[in-house]
Amino acid sequence: MAASLWLFGALAIVSYAFQMDLARGYVGIAFPIGTLGLIAGRWILRQHLAVARAKGAHTFSLLLVGGPRAVGHLAESLRRSPQAGYSPIGAYLQGSMDRRLGRSA
Repeated sequence: MAASLWLFGALAIVSYAFQMDLARGYVGIAFPIGTLGLIAGRWILRQHLAVARAKGAHTFSLLLVGGPRAVGHLAESLRRSPQAGYSPIGAYLQGSMDRRLGRSA
């Protein structure tokens, strides 16, 4: 929506600077149509991206860090929502490396 406001602001400035006659009705109709077109276009692109991410494309690989419960909960949440675009590939559980070395966490 901000892009539509900037476009019509620039259009108004240019038409005033070059003394162009623009019908007020054009601006009055074009602004809502442009805004609706912008919203519809973004919705279509988001739907396309969600379908592509569900198929495994356009995703980011993640290494999860934290406690066992937090990492498990986050990993499960990300697996349930593939449209979010994040794919957990591994986890570092706090204190697990220290315990293997014989040190306490």
